[in-house]
Order: sequence, then structure tokens, then C-alpha cells
Amino acid sequence: MSVENDPKPIGSTLGLSILEKLAPLARKINCLDLNRIADISVQYIPELIGMKLASFYILNDENNILYLKKYNHPYPLNRIVSLNQDPPSPMTVAVKCKQIIKIDNFDNFKKPTIRKSQRSFSDNYKTTSCVIAPLISHDRVVGVLNM
Repeated sequence: MSVENDPKPIGSTLGLSILEKLAPLARKINCLDLNRIADISVQYIPELIGMKLASFYILNDENNILYLKKYNHPYPLNRIVSLNQDPPSPMTVAVKCKQIIKIDNFDNFKKPTIRKSQRSFSDNYKTTSCVIAPLISHDRVVGVLNM
């Protein structure tokens, strides 16, 4: 992976083979069962893009808080994430711009500045990269998938 300083949308970098693999998953999650959507999103989507760990957050837009719904690893996680952080966390950026964010290296990530205190569980991970995908329904963000 190349080192990038800014978050960038990754939709254009998905290959056709990944899109072909996504079609059956899209049919499985095309439902109103939030638990099913969370299970499939955390279990199958990360492996399609070469990721291992994932967490699925649901947005309560009345109080601007993301609540952890599902994850696939043994590490502790922030169970709630406020969208009112200053500076904003990468999840906040993804929610507000409604775009997938790819961070190749947190150590070189410049916008917004990420304080170590905002990544309290970062020592649990062997990588400094991530993908943050806002989950959008009817042009409204309803959650976030972190990988």
C-alpha cells in the first residue's frame, strides 16, 4: 500500500471481480433485519477487500452518537463514538462527507489530526491502515462499517 496523507474515497478502486462477489452479499443484506445486515457486513465484506477485522456501528442521529452493534475480533472497542468530537475522528469524517474513507497509514494521516487519545485501542492492531464506510439509506447515514 502506498502512504497517503489525506482520506480518499475508494469506490473507483474496486475491481470487477469484487463487484461480482458483492452481488450475492447485496441480495443477502437487502432486508430490514439489522442483526442480519451487521452479521454479513462484519463476516464477509472485510475479506472481499483484504481486511480481517471489522466493526459495525449504528447511528442515533438524535444525539449524534454511533453505537457498536457487531464486531469480529477479540479486542476492546469504543462502544460509543460521538460525532461531536473536535477534532473529528475518521468515522465522523466518513459520516459527514458520506464517503468511504481509506487511510493507508494513521501515522502519516494529516486531515483531520488524529490524537492518540482518539485511538485508545490502536495498540491492539498490527496495521495502521483502515477503511471506513458510511452506511447510507435514502441519502441518510444510518451507520458505519470499519475495517
